[in-house]
Amino acid sequence: MARKIDARVRVVEGPAGSPSRFYWPDKWRPVAQIIDYWRESGEWWDGEEEKDYYLIASAGGGCYELCREAPGEWALSRVLD
Repeated sequence: MARKIDARVRVVEGPAGSPSRFYWPDKWRPVAQIIDYWRESGEWWDGEEEKDYYLIASAGGGCYELCREAPGEWALSRVLD
């Protein structure tokens, strides 16, 4: 089961630009593993840019979907149970 969140989060990126840790909701969560990565083009006909999505496992437990909407702008898309 997944819960849709769509909230801005602070993310520290690793050398390759992938997330290495993120702040949610009141603490930093280290990324233990990147399970999957994909890119979506979005509504390009309305000028929307491509977005990068990362399905990650947190070192403290839990799976999360993070979205880089633009350089330096991240959102927590979903929390997976």
